Amino acid sequence: MGTETRDTIADGLATRTPEAANVRDVRQLVDEVVLVSDEEMWRSIETLLVEEHVAAEPAGAASTAALL
Repeated sequence: MGTETRDTIADGLATRTPEAANVRDVRQLVDEVVLVSDEEMWRSIETLLVEEHVAAEPAGAASTAALL
């Protein structure tokens, strides 16, 4: 399994070819995957900084973006 592109501000999450063990574990253990855009991650970074005084990088803000 692979992808042609990995264009994102969240380089910590980007991969073209995931490890087979990781894919297996996600399929077995994860109930839902939420796709967030770069724009949503930027908004999440801003929200975390202004509201919580937390400086987050894009990959770290992705989960918050999924909740917002």
